[in-house]
Amino acid sequence: MWRKRRLEEAAAANQLLLISIGYSACHWCHVMAHESFDNSEVASYMNRHFVNFKIDREERPDVDHIYMSALQILTGQGGWPLNIIALPNGQPIWGATYLPKENWLSVLQQIQKIYQNQPEKLREQAQLIQEGMQQMLPVQSLVSPPKNEAQQYVQVLDKLYANVDLEYGGFLGAPKFMMPVQLNLWQAAGQLFKKENYLKHYHNTLTKMAMGGLFDAVEGGFSRYSVDERWHVPHFEKMAYDNGQLLTTYSQAYLLQPEAIYKEVVAKTIDFIETCLSSAEGGIFSALDADSLNAQNKMEEGAYYVWTPQELKTLLKEDFERFAAYYQVNENGYWEKGQYVFIRAHSLSEFCDQNGLDPLLFQDQLAQWHSTLKQAKKNRAMPALDDKQICAWNAMVCEGLLMASRIFKEPNFAQIAAKTLAFIQHKFVGPDQQLMRIYKNKTLQIKGLLEDYAHLIKLYLTAYETYFNEIYLHEAVVQTEQAIKRFWDEKVGLFNSNSKVERWAWSHSYEIEDNVIISHNALMAENLWRLALHADRPKWQKQAEAMCALMQESVRQYPRSHSGWLTLFLRMSKISVELAVVGPNYKEILAQLQQHPYPFISWAGAEQATTHPLLQQRGMKGKTLIYLCQNRQCDLPKENWEIVWEQLNQLTS
Repeated sequence: MWRKRRLEEAAAANQLLLISIGYSACHWCHVMAHESFDNSEVASYMNRHFVNFKIDREERPDVDHIYMSALQILTGQGGWPLNIIALPNGQPIWGATYLPKENWLSVLQQIQKIYQNQPEKLREQAQLIQEGMQQMLPVQSLVSPPKNEAQQYVQVLDKLYANVDLEYGGFLGAPKFMMPVQLNLWQAAGQLFKKENYLKHYHNTLTKMAMGGLFDAVEGGFSRYSVDERWHVPHFEKMAYDNGQLLTTYSQAYLLQPEAIYKEVVAKTIDFIETCLSSAEGGIFSALDADSLNAQNKMEEGAYYVWTPQELKTLLKEDFERFAAYYQVNENGYWEKGQYVFIRAHSLSEFCDQNGLDPLLFQDQLAQWHSTLKQAKKNRAMPALDDKQICAWNAMVCEGLLMASRIFKEPNFAQIAAKTLAFIQHKFVGPDQQLMRIYKNKTLQIKGLLEDYAHLIKLYLTAYETYFNEIYLHEAVVQTEQAIKRFWDEKVGLFNSNSKVERWAWSHSYEIEDNVIISHNALMAENLWRLALHADRPKWQKQAEAMCALMQESVRQYPRSHSGWLTLFLRMSKISVELAVVGPNYKEILAQLQQHPYPFISWAGAEQATTHPLLQQRGMKGKTLIYLCQNRQCDLPKENWEIVWEQLNQLTS
């Protein structure tokens, strides 16, 4: 655990810090822990000469971000386990990922010897690393972005598009991560700029991901990433944050192109979340490990998920040949050691056309096969569950559940979403509005980080635009005020990942680049922009604009690392659409209009006028009126939602 008391002990003893950061589902983290940290010789040396920290990066992403930046400066790359040696004040001096026991012990001995005999060398090294970390901050652009000129970003997007994989989707090369934030950018840019190549790439990526072994065709849910370029063989750990974000992405994709496979992915992913990651209280656990016990009772990656032909023949009997053809139990689907990872070469409809099958009957047969395999898997050892529940990750999953319930209108989706939302509000939000980050074994741990505030605020906005209960807007405003109070750095013009009471004098953590999860600063800028309208806070709009101006040059140079910012730039510079409905049938009409795929709409609704900026002095007794506004300039109200639908169509035609 990362505790201030331990840092004070290190300073008093003048001992170096040894910091190892990993996470529950990290294979090589467990290997190194077993080889080195559990070894009596190595552990004894570490305890004699260092103050040791074993940190879960999911509990403290702020600490992980600081030391990952240092590792990238030192080695040019990152990864976990993230091992750092630092001065007693926390300044990093050396870093590496996995090392075998002999190499690890040798490094520790060498650095300890230098610290004893030439400590000034290590202090010089620390200063150089610190200077490198400071240079990673964005530099304020001298040119303000032209307002309402989204076309300026087409060149940036085309530069990004030049590196995509047109055959398999995603970007060229391997390994491949799913990157929902980049997928959402292709959707928005494709629609707004009428770029069919962007949209074709977007749908191709979603389809190939869903048909690959990355997606668990039997039990649902996505693994963390694919080790190959065609999304076939995954690193088998399943993370809550991936699956939560992809619920939103696939649900929104269905609005644009109602593919059966998108609906299948959403339904099965929700089933996986409900079955494997949900607590009885309604919270969402963090992850399932990649490794589990195989038939020989040895830990093996993917053992729970892969199959041999003989197993399948025994279970499926005369259906094996057809199953094998559909799921490529052949050289195309082969992995290793006689084992196969299911991958589809054709969609269900294509397969049925090629084989003269009735699609509805074949769908029923698929369900029977999956049921048989799920039953057989009950005899296998489950992967270990990381049962901590993280505020931000719960918010991501809940947002996905809300979007799925809104788009597919499935009562079960709505029930799970409501239960998860209630859990988040009751468990993570304290009476003083202080967020807590971790809930585990009925105990709260660690004060909320910027990530938690950012994703909870976005969840509240999504909840309002689903339920139209203004209490969620109030909660979003309260948590935004808390985030500004705790994390905003006026001098830099960004949010710090560490709260003001936990920052170090030598380093700050400004998370501005996307990873698999959107940059927390980009998300906070989006939240400020949206709440400026919903809560009538023009100051927050200016704050979001200033953050975007600061990031302008970084986005132009490295768009792949800043897709969240780029999507926000498009939202701010293209036509802003606001849609308000007032009257007794407002929910029914909004439910119809929310099936429209236009990417950037602010929604509001009520039975009668409220203090909401879009609902003030609106409505007429006995009627339900629809107000379509663009950049806050509203047309005359309409009663027919189909007319408004056509107006929305014209925005992307």
